[in-house]
Amino acid sequence: MGYRPSQYNRKIRDRDERVFLFNCRTGNMVRIPHALDLVIDSLPEGTAFDLNTDVPPEGKELIAGLAKAEFFVDQELDELEAIKHFVAAGPEMRTLNLTILPTMGCNLRCTYCYQVRHGLMMRQETREAVIAEVEIKAAAREIDGIEVDWFGGEPLLARKSIEEISSRLQQVAARHGLPYRAAMATNGTLLDEDMVEFLVGFGLEEVQITLDGPREVHDRTRPRAGGGSSFDAVVRGILAASKRFKVIVRINVDLNSVAGAWAVLEHLREIGCFEAGRSVHPYIASIGPLSSVCSHTCDTMIPTDDFFDHVRAFQQTVLELGSDLDPAEVLCLPRPITRACGAHSELSLCVHPTGLVHKCGLEVHEPERAAGPIGGSYQEHANYRKWVELDPFQNPTCSSCCFLPLCLGGCPKYSRDPDSPYHREACLYFHEYLEPALKLYASTQG
Repeated sequence: MGYRPSQYNRKIRDRDERVFLFNCRTGNMVRIPHALDLVIDSLPEGTAFDLNTDVPPEGKELIAGLAKAEFFVDQELDELEAIKHFVAAGPEMRTLNLTILPTMGCNLRCTYCYQVRHGLMMRQETREAVIAEVEIKAAAREIDGIEVDWFGGEPLLARKSIEEISSRLQQVAARHGLPYRAAMATNGTLLDEDMVEFLVGFGLEEVQITLDGPREVHDRTRPRAGGGSSFDAVVRGILAASKRFKVIVRINVDLNSVAGAWAVLEHLREIGCFEAGRSVHPYIASIGPLSSVCSHTCDTMIPTDDFFDHVRAFQQTVLELGSDLDPAEVLCLPRPITRACGAHSELSLCVHPTGLVHKCGLEVHEPERAAGPIGGSYQEHANYRKWVELDPFQNPTCSSCCFLPLCLGGCPKYSRDPDSPYHREACLYFHEYLEPALKLYASTQG
């Protein structure tokens, strides 16, 4: 059988001049001994090679191993078609991803918030409609699992909705033999030991909490609704939650605050967040105009290429903490995906407190972008179909890109908006950031 190098291979050299191969289609990464690197370079260029006749004896076993890991592929294999098959067969496509916003109210007044704040709470009839919709899909065997993301507003202001919907969805899952998991994005101010235990009983596994810097920075960008500091309450929430959940600590930064991200790491270390028995995973995110509500943030947004430099430096500092964090997770080492975002999936939806269904959490404050009420024919609405039917394989730039398996065209919201500063974020990320991230990962592997 004739072989050729995969068109999705990336060769990198780390700072010690060690050679690694990374394959974007499989996510496999392997270190290449110097002698094997020479054998690879000696193979015929631009044509297929025969393992028995074109590879020197000392390289046959190693090249065969690389072929098994798909760094070399059958010359007849259409790798783009293989990616399409992988995407279509992805198990995530049959998981119901339900983002529930039980309230649009919030007890903070973040200066860069992208939503329109109001105290609207989800009513009983809407809760019933959500539960009925899941029951219908489960009974019809349209889904193989249920994943709930609690969002807001501040979801913990709506404890009654969380309790009722969670308990009844867990019953639906048990009745139909479906796995159930839940996660939450919260500002953390209402998380204490009692709240954590309450949430443990409802299948919660992960929470994201935002801590924007040292006290003076955080309290400037995330003050309480009535004024005053939220810093201590957020830190207490992180400590309480990290004993029972995986806690993602999001540090939002702009040109004025990015230096403070390192102070957050030091504070988290000092209070024991990285000790055994806790699960705390910090990362930085860019403050910017995610919607028209926060367009004023353009003035202090970090340029995307500069932001990725900060990301690399921050990740390296996290790795140097000496914690038990997985380097691949810290570095967000990419893996082949079956969707760029939940919005690509037929079975992914956001439910506003009014019961209106959206595809993107960044648009829930815009009723004109809704696809109709939960329980209705929202899946047929143009505002729903345009997300599901977006096909990166129809984009010549994407379909010819070696990073396609890792990003599938990037964010489906901003990739269609040439005026957004996030328009080509995925392209820049993979073209400029992936190789340094892989080199940093290689340095952690000995």
